[in-house]
Amino acid sequence: MSITDFPFRNPELPLELRVADLVSRLTLDEKIDLMCQYQEAVPRLGIAKYKHGTEAAHGIAWLGEATVFPQPFGLACTWDEELLREVGQVIGTEARGFFARDPASHGLTLWAPTVDLLRDPRWGRTDEGYGEDPIHAGKMAAALVRGIQGDHPFYLRAVASPKHFIGNNNEVGRGERSVSLDPRNMRESYLKAFELTFREGGAQSMMTSYNSVNGVPANLNPDINAVVKREWGMDGFVVSDAGDVLGTVNDHRYMGEYKQAVAASIRAGIDSITDDHGIVKQAIRDGLAEGLLEEGDLDVALRNTFRVRMRLGEFDPPGHSPYASIGEEAILAPQHRAVSLEAARKNIVLLKNDGALPLAVGSEGLRGSDGSWVSEGLWGSEGTRGSEGTRGSGSDGLRDSDGSWGSDGLRGSGAVDGAEAMNGAEAEMSGSETLSELRASCESLASCGSMDLCGSLASCGSNKSGFHVAIIGPLADVVYRDWYSGTLPYAVTPLAAIRSRLEAFGGSVPYAEGIDCVRLSVGGSYVRIGEGGWLTADGNAAEAEVFAVTDWGWRAHTFVARSTGLYATTDDVHLTTDSREIFGWFTKEAFLVDREEDVRRWRLRTWNDACVGVTADGLLTVDGTGSVLQSTLGSPEEHDVPEKSTSVHASGLRTVSFDVDIAIDGLKEACEAAQGAAAAVVFVGNHPLVNGKETIDRPGLELPEAQRRLIRETAAANPNIIVVIVGSYPFSLGEERELAKAVLYTSHAGPELGNAIADVLLGTVSPAGRLNMTWHRSVEQLPDIMEYDLIRGCRTYRYFEGEPEFPFGYGLTYANIRYEELRLESGEIGSVGLAGSIGLASSVSVEVILRNESEIDSDEVVQLYGTARSSRVKRPLRQLLAFKRVSVPAGNAIAVPLRIAAEDLAFWDVTRERWCVETADWTLAVGPSSADRRLEATLAVVGETIPPRKLTERTLAMNYDDYSSAYLDECTEGGTAVSAKDGGAWLMFADADFPVGATRFEARIAGNVEGRIEIRLSGADGIVEFAAVDSLFEGPSGIAELGPFENSSDSPHEAAGFETFENLSDGSYEAAIIQTIEASANTTNVQIWRTVSCSVAVPPGRYDVTLSIGDGMAISWFRFI
Repeated sequence: MSITDFPFRNPELPLELRVADLVSRLTLDEKIDLMCQYQEAVPRLGIAKYKHGTEAAHGIAWLGEATVFPQPFGLACTWDEELLREVGQVIGTEARGFFARDPASHGLTLWAPTVDLLRDPRWGRTDEGYGEDPIHAGKMAAALVRGIQGDHPFYLRAVASPKHFIGNNNEVGRGERSVSLDPRNMRESYLKAFELTFREGGAQSMMTSYNSVNGVPANLNPDINAVVKREWGMDGFVVSDAGDVLGTVNDHRYMGEYKQAVAASIRAGIDSITDDHGIVKQAIRDGLAEGLLEEGDLDVALRNTFRVRMRLGEFDPPGHSPYASIGEEAILAPQHRAVSLEAARKNIVLLKNDGALPLAVGSEGLRGSDGSWVSEGLWGSEGTRGSEGTRGSGSDGLRDSDGSWGSDGLRGSGAVDGAEAMNGAEAEMSGSETLSELRASCESLASCGSMDLCGSLASCGSNKSGFHVAIIGPLADVVYRDWYSGTLPYAVTPLAAIRSRLEAFGGSVPYAEGIDCVRLSVGGSYVRIGEGGWLTADGNAAEAEVFAVTDWGWRAHTFVARSTGLYATTDDVHLTTDSREIFGWFTKEAFLVDREEDVRRWRLRTWNDACVGVTADGLLTVDGTGSVLQSTLGSPEEHDVPEKSTSVHASGLRTVSFDVDIAIDGLKEACEAAQGAAAAVVFVGNHPLVNGKETIDRPGLELPEAQRRLIRETAAANPNIIVVIVGSYPFSLGEERELAKAVLYTSHAGPELGNAIADVLLGTVSPAGRLNMTWHRSVEQLPDIMEYDLIRGCRTYRYFEGEPEFPFGYGLTYANIRYEELRLESGEIGSVGLAGSIGLASSVSVEVILRNESEIDSDEVVQLYGTARSSRVKRPLRQLLAFKRVSVPAGNAIAVPLRIAAEDLAFWDVTRERWCVETADWTLAVGPSSADRRLEATLAVVGETIPPRKLTERTLAMNYDDYSSAYLDECTEGGTAVSAKDGGAWLMFADADFPVGATRFEARIAGNVEGRIEIRLSGADGIVEFAAVDSLFEGPSGIAELGPFENSSDSPHEAAGFETFENLSDGSYEAAIIQTIEASANTTNVQIWRTVSCSVAVPPGRYDVTLSIGDGMAISWFRFI
């Protein structure tokens, strides 16, 4: 039989038969070789090498130039599912192109999208996520998945891998810390976002996370099999994050040996292991030999991976897969660039506008001289090669008079750039006036006092071609890329795009970066660039290098040598200037600056907190005391600065304070540029790899103080200030928000960043992006970053009761969009399974009538929220039910269809461990944000009334209704336990029915100290009538006595005596259980569980039952008898 005759190569056979046939032909050694990320070839079966895992967060990354889109955080701000599908289609298509180039190294399994719920804006990887609402984030990510994978019923364009499953939202300690997620938070929020990527997106892979959840490492999470694969029906494969399976031993210390970790991970549902191949393969062999793993476990995993590889068309003859013919020419296809520009435009959010924008009014913006509207901007092409994208060249960033590019300018791409588009045949504007006539006749914008450039140019008739707009700030002439960004094929900075457009009309665009340029010296010897790029402190003033210093906040600064344009960096021994970009796992181009009392004296520390000093021969060197693995960037703590300006180490290295001479005063330069301008546009924000990135959480929310000062000083020089934030996450703006006449936000949007910003500023495009997260006023509005409970922690717009800086879903447009009418198909719906029997539909269509009362075409994002008016549990203040981004032509009205299903209104009922749609009235509200309720309606929902709890049945402690000072941890007997934090904890179980009362209490507990459980019962009216039950009181009047513990465990212990508690003042009562355990202290995964019980006297009735447990205790389950 030839290779082509194997049944698994017959596309006419059922998929499962083919997969089973392939796996059955593999030897055990071959199976082991196929269990890792890089699957080995099996030549005898014609199976080629295959790599699982290509980074593709917002474009194919790390494989060479590719189409790059805005950061996922920005893509989510578009609120445009169709656009996300198109973005995914480009990513999947270019993945095919790279696969055609090198199929062994460039696999079609893409590690995207990141679906982790963004419940805290300090998370270092916020830029990778889609937002704080599970419906919005899930639907946007699902749209990207559909685009990546294609719409063929069988074949896949590429494979999407939603990540990181689950509860992954802090960087510090992520490899060893556990997050506490109770059932409601898990089901209604964290799992829900992932669920949509599978149920609606059809994702065929998934990556687990580094953290533990409820004490169990994520790669061992039982929900991988129970929920993702069985409940949601995902029949693809699950991959572990890099190094995490072995991290079960190395980081979590959850298991002692690699064979245990690898075997347990495979059994838990990990089908492909991303880790050291040699160690993993040996661990599999050891696990098989010792019975920790069976060959059948490998078969299950390999069926999952090969099921997907078959759907990629790998084993089919040519002509079957519609995607197999995609070649390298797909990479950077011209139509892909158009999608990038559209995404960059749509990701922009207008946060404030006091009439300052657009600078060019009108639905069509500024016209080019060829009659076309100037919307394409500068197409980059050859651009700046390399990884960071482009630092612009200021005034040198445009063409010279002869049409050639300056040595540092942006290069064109084959398509015409913005400047060319405005230098051809002249076109009419405003009737019969031509561009030349306008240039000759218009008065200066500053003279006429108008902020309306297009209106001034086109109609005021009083301009003299002297208008100018100042562009200011450290983010104005750069395009940065983040760690998971692709290589930019070109880049257009905001300055270049704006200048190109405005100078074509005879205007001027003064520019100031707004940062200081300095010379550094030690004892009169200046720092210069020496041989090999090393920095030395042995020069005179004339030889001194001038560094452009950007202060990114929290002491982090970057130094760019003006003579070379290169960053100062360190090789962990010397300081050099040989870095063209900030791009590396460790951000070695960022230095921590400690300022002495005299602000002109600085001490420098490297990325890992090593001191910078000077050797005897003048070399700038680090002292070698820093961490080799941990970055200290973003740390808010200040270091104590020694009184002496130098100290000598045993190695002879002097740690020194550098004297700072200001060569260029950035603030002064910015103010001079702003003065007399029609407007000053200040670009601020963050560098994607400084102070917040993978492994580094942000220390705060505010803009760097240097940028805040820049805004304040610029506003003092020119009150017509517009602030553009280019950032990876939300910020708190404080008083600077009030100083600005307008505020725009964009993510780091890739090569089309500048064109998109120019389009919005000048009115070519009306912005309509919406925030995907709440922007808080300060970090004080947030709980600890490790607080994962959205409900009790009042996190996200659904539970946050404070006043935010900007609410979730917020964003303005240039148009006036009126919400005219909210129509419901029916005012009543029923839950699935009940609706038909009572003559109700299980869903309802909703129609929203919008009218654009402006002369500007604009998009609008219609958002439908719901609030339950009554519920057994705490429900969200409001929750997103549906949304749609639509285009509303000027002067027109449109109808926007939405739909709500009764199941969209369900919550997780912990009393029965299932989804529940309650009978309740809901308020539906539609508007442009979560806080702007333009129209409202009432929807009656016919569902269930949750019956009282039956605490006479065994009840899992984690299924509480409320709690305090508790966290969830693994129960080593199986399942999840609730443990007390310092000071003890309480758990409340609401509405428990005791039809005949109870005489005994029983619980399964563990602990390492003397433990105590207190039981409190409160009636519906807050009063329990003890006197009604004679048997309740066996002691003196008002005293309840409980007998000693009875313990069913053989573990060493010593039962305490009985404890008495007085009747409480509110009429409720407490009973106490005390247990003293004489056993060794608990350590990770070492728990001594025992069943304890005592006599109680609970009268018949319905109560809220509260259990209080002491320090060091855990409880798995309990019941009353």
